[in-house]
Amino acid sequence: MEIAQRKIKHIVVSGGSVWGFSSFGILFQSITTGFLHMDDIQTMHCTSAGSIICVMLSLKIDHNLLKEYIIQRPWETVCKKNRCSVLEIFDNR
Repeated sequence: MEIAQRKIKHIVVSGGSVWGFSSFGILFQSITTGFLHMDDIQTMHCTSAGSIICVMLSLKIDHNLLKEYIIQRPWETVCKKNRCSVLEIFDNR
């Protein structure tokens, strides 16, 4: 007996810096393994870092390119001494 695979139509992605990175990793693996198909997604509910991730995924940018960008970004120059603001991120790119 074959088990029918359910389509995922709605995703929720939380924010919170490190949790955002974790969420991206989970979504990346889900897409890579075929568990999640972005074409099936009808709604995305997200906050903070999750919003950035969902925007990148909804733009249909190559997932491997996104992974490289997120991992290879020089985060130590973006956020210094445990204080980080949106303005510093854009100033230090």
